Amino acid sequence: QISKTNSTTDDSAVPITDTDTGIEPEAWKSKWEYFLSCVSYGVGLGNLWRFPYLCFQHHGITFLIPYLTCLFLCGLPLCLLEAILGQFSGYSAIKIWDIAPIFEGLGWGATLMTFMCTLYYQMIIAYALIYLYESIKTIFTKSSLLPFDDDSVFCKDFYRHLNDSSGVETCAENYYNEVVLQDFTAAVAEPDSKMDFTSGFWSMNYKLVFFTLLGWLIIFYSQKSGTKSTGKTAWVTSLLPYFCLTSLLIGTLLQDGAISVGVKKYLTM
Repeated sequence: QISKTNSTTDDSAVPITDTDTGIEPEAWKSKWEYFLSCVSYGVGLGNLWRFPYLCFQHHGITFLIPYLTCLFLCGLPLCLLEAILGQFSGYSAIKIWDIAPIFEGLGWGATLMTFMCTLYYQMIIAYALIYLYESIKTIFTKSSLLPFDDDSVFCKDFYRHLNDSSGVETCAENYYNEVVLQDFTAAVAEPDSKMDFTSGFWSMNYKLVFFTLLGWLIIFYSQKSGTKSTGKTAWVTSLLPYFCLTSLLIGTLLQDGAISVGVKKYLTM
């Protein structure tokens, strides 16, 4: 099924040709682009958002014990296996299992799981684009406050009037629910009213739809040329998370009680 066309030792990957179709899979332009693509595959939104949340929920260092166990026994070996098979064959997650047809279901399962995770993460990216837009918009307005800041017009006029200082949810949470998601059910529902999942079913959150489509367009143009565009995109997707993590670390350590309280709680079993 697979035959090598040459055995050169230059910096480019060894071309592999499918003897059935005669098609030579695309090769990475350089080892650096392949390396950065692997880095961006392993570092991303989860490191900025999901991992800190889980650490906080499960008492810091206690969470690292099962995390590191699963990482070294399952995560890294499977990631290495995937990279080796992909580099050797140049096939997709489904086609590669021609080497062992009995495992073809693994390829379909991995593809389906990737598809579902992409839909899930794309919605989070749409939310992030909305917040990015609102943050940039403050540069061109008289007020330098973010719309969900405690001293903003939204928090003073709408949020505090609505909640009457009840403290049920913060202004930032209220902004997310009622401006980003446009979920007004909690605010307008009467105590005895009956509301279910069909409430507002035919309404359209045009702002969220726009930023979701914008996110999909970004993904399309970053992937449409195969490894040529993916390799260039990797320079951003691999380095940006580290820049954000470093910025968050510095900003967090400068907060009052970061060392005496925050780090101590993180290292407490």
